[in-house]
Amino acid sequence: MVKRPTKPNKNIINTINSISPENKPQPKPRQQIYAENYQKNKAKKKAQQKERYLQKKQQEQEQSTKYYQATNIKILMSLKEYINLNKATKKP
Repeated sequence: MVKRPTKPNKNIINTINSISPENKPQPKPRQQIYAENYQKNKAKKKAQQKERYLQKKQQEQEQSTKYYQATNIKILMSLKEYINLNKATKKP
């Protein structure tokens, strides 16, 4: 009888950069990974939100001055003073 050729075992890995299964660090749970990423990106997102808010506010202000010239509109007297003024002018 003819002997069948045997395949070499692939369990033996002996390279310089390999880590044995016993020494591998345990993978972190997803929840912990998400919590760490949240903390890293928290300040960054806050800064982006503030920047967007300031840009939007500035854009609205520019629009209002452009179309309505809202900076030139001023209230000269209160409504109560205006009503009293009209009453005074109508009585005589």
